[in-house]
Amino acid sequence: MSACLLSFALSQTRMLYTELLRLWDESVQAVDVKDWKSALATLEQINEPTSRTFFNTASAHLALGQLDLAMRALHFCISKDERLAVGFFQRAAVMMQINRLEEALSDCIWAQKHMRGNVVIDYKQLGLRFKLYSWQVWHSALQVLAPLLVPEGVVFRPRKQDVEQLQQRDFLGKPKFYLSNFSSTKTSSTLFYFLSYTQTQIIVQFAPLLMFPHCAIVLQTEDPLANRTILYQMVALYDYASQGSEDLEFSEGDTIDILGEVNEEWLEGHCAGNIGIFPRCFAYMEDNNINRRPQINDPLNSPTQELSSAS
Repeated sequence: MSACLLSFALSQTRMLYTELLRLWDESVQAVDVKDWKSALATLEQINEPTSRTFFNTASAHLALGQLDLAMRALHFCISKDERLAVGFFQRAAVMMQINRLEEALSDCIWAQKHMRGNVVIDYKQLGLRFKLYSWQVWHSALQVLAPLLVPEGVVFRPRKQDVEQLQQRDFLGKPKFYLSNFSSTKTSSTLFYFLSYTQTQIIVQFAPLLMFPHCAIVLQTEDPLANRTILYQMVALYDYASQGSEDLEFSEGDTIDILGEVNEEWLEGHCAGNIGIFPRCFAYMEDNNINRRPQINDPLNSPTQELSSAS
């Protein structure tokens, strides 16, 4: 019974993700032709919006000149991902346009904080064709000119390979099946069934019941951390899709074992049985005690939040 429930839960999760991916892709296609109303109508059909789809909703409202609705969507975007620097950056610009300058300054400070000392954060891995520079954040904070924004039409996009496999997606992979007969001196035969999956090999050996009334199951795995030392651990801030054989792929919230520091921007780590390199800005150390912005019930009529880090 528990196996049936697990299978049902997995199928439901897959359906939810597939539906999210389909609507997300349709909304992006509407954005590309500047059909903002259709994009909003499609985004509103998503039952469980993510920080990225909320960001896209805000972008569509901005294109239509609906500043209050854009600011509300950005509030929900930040509530979903409280370390999304570009979310604070975008909301700061909207705050300035509706003359809420003190709150705009607060958002600029939070955007700079969540850049975590990086001069630039490239959001390409998250599907946003935009690079956020530290100077842009301070430019908005100082209000030198008109507030800077992520350009119109630049939104978070689903991964191309996910969209291409939208109709047919296999999460477990295809098993390989082998059958061979071996004759021994006692004219007995042995059947071998070999199932091959990524990084794990399962061998099931069946012997004739008359001579050997048993079966043996052997699980063969390789330890990727053999002769390696874990320096410390970090937690993934965002999904990171591998761009090459040397990259380490992981999902938001995954724990990463750090094995070495390549340079100031790249780390070598281990996650889910894989070893590779990844950008330092895609993960954080839990022990750093990063301050979080308190949640606001109504973003349109909320008091200014004081930042302990700014004092």
